[in-house]
Amino acid sequence: PFTVEKVRQLRKLLKDRGLEKIIEVDGGVNMETAHLVTEAGADMLVAGSAFFKAEDAKAFVEALRSMPTPRE
Repeated sequence: PFTVEKVRQLRKLLKDRGLEKIIEVDGGVNMETAHLVTEAGADMLVAGSAFFKAEDAKAFVEALRSMPTPRE
């Protein structure tokens, strides 16, 4: 929850300053948290452990890639 709020604040700060930057979240990314941080404004996700623990790694990656982002 702390990271989600930090991403939200950073996205707002960038928008208020007229800056277009990519926000990347690395660590703790799984299907549940991916939705939370992308809704907060993250553009790029790094999902190491969740990928290797997934029963179907290909389906996991496809699900992440198909997630809409608020900036689309």
